[in-house]
Amino acid sequence: MKKILFAIPVCAVAAGAAFFVLKGKSGGDAAPAKAASGKSAPAKKAPAKPANEKSCVYNFACGYSNPAKVEASFRYDADTFSCDVVEEGFLVTTSVPSVVLLSCKDFQFQMEYGDYYGGEDFAAFSKGAADRYKGFGEVKYGGVSGIKYLEGESVCLAFPAGDADGYVLFQLFNGKGNDDPVEKLPGRDDVAQIMSTLTCKVTR
Repeated sequence: MKKILFAIPVCAVAAGAAFFVLKGKSGGDAAPAKAASGKSAPAKKAPAKPANEKSCVYNFACGYSNPAKVEASFRYDADTFSCDVVEEGFLVTTSVPSVVLLSCKDFQFQMEYGDYYGGEDFAAFSKGAADRYKGFGEVKYGGVSGIKYLEGESVCLAFPAGDADGYVLFQLFNGKGNDDPVEKLPGRDDVAQIMSTLTCKVTR
């Protein structure tokens, strides 16, 4: 299994393309807790859609025995964030040729991809991360489900790249002057809004 760097932002055949749209209502990963009265607490309100929303598209190829091209994309508030696909100036060292860098005042992240080892899948990948890293847990942003864990001064979010033999990895860091524990980043509304729009289009 590829070392998760925390953590983790093309051959077509007759089988065609499988489009996995992993989006839904924005929000954190936990279901609403019950109030002391026994009634369910109100669900967390989804953040309003940004007025200046833009898409970031990240293309990569993954898989060894069953190679696939993946077009991963997400949407973000262009008034708040700067975002680009780059081939240098990475936040952390990586073995892939390009990554997505997104930043704002409070935090920044690097998005990249990784391959499973032969015969592995996202469940096996997740088990390996749980055994290796602290702060492991499951996350869910609308219809997008994945895992989180800690490494150094960052927190990683990893999600399966559709049915391709690989995954997408987001490594999040606090921005300068943000003294909140890095563990809180996955629960931020703006992080949830971005992750809930993640989609992976797979072609073989």
